[in-house]
Formats: sequence, structure tokens, C-alpha cells
Amino acid sequence: MAYMDLMSIRKQYGEGEVAVWAVKGITCAIEKGEWIAIMGESGSGKSTLLSIMGALNAPSGGSYR
Repeated sequence: MAYMDLMSIRKQYGEGEVAVWAVKGITCAIEKGEWIAIMGESGSGKSTLLSIMGALNAPSGGSYR
């Protein structure tokens, strides 16, 4: 069993025509002791994903454990 499992994590800000998807369907498993790097362009959702992983922000969809 992985130390942290992310399953189809999504995060949306706003609704309707002004909705912005900060994170779209991230799935991964992180094992205990494993080192990872989260890389991407500015505005690609890195900080939002880290906030969800640290339980500071709730995802709009998907699950994690």
C-alpha cells in the first residue's frame, strides 16, 4: 500500500463560464521514503496540488489517502 494515493484529483475555482480548472485528474501513488518533484509552468496547479496533498485545500473531485 502506498504512503499517499491520489486518484483522479481535480480542483475547480468558480462556476459556469468563468470556471477555471487548477488541477485536472491527477493520479499517482507515492511510496514511503520516495522523493518526488512536482514541476510545471507558472499557473499549472503545482501549489494547488501541494495544498490538497497537505490537507490545506479540499479537491473538487477525486480522492486521496
